[in-house]
Amino acid sequence: MISHELLIKAIQSKWPQLVHGRDYWVAHPLGKDGQQSDDAFIAEWKCDVELPAISQLLALAETFRPTLAAEKARERRDGLLASTDWTQAADVPQQLKDLWAPYRKALREVPQQQGFPTDVVWPTKPA
Repeated sequence: MISHELLIKAIQSKWPQLVHGRDYWVAHPLGKDGQQSDDAFIAEWKCDVELPAISQLLALAETFRPTLAAEKARERRDGLLASTDWTQAADVPQQLKDLWAPYRKALREVPQQQGFPTDVVWPTKPA
């Protein structure tokens, strides 16, 4: 299933001058459970560029799946790292720094994992 994020990436790759929310709107249908139920689509196209065939854009969007997965994994990793920055402050006892250091190292190494970005083993926070 193609998400709205993937479809936006496809459009941006072909027409970098276009801005989502200004020149076009992308959406996706929702099921009764509130989750995406089918491929994203172009809800509104308000620019001089000819409206592209959705089938071609969906195929192009699929090629961005690894890129988007990597961006999301790095975003999660960066957030987890930022939430532990306090553990390395100058006034934190060395014992506490040492406890958190392996976790932080493992987070920094997430992008080097064999299955990155689609099969990430997230390290466990120290107790």
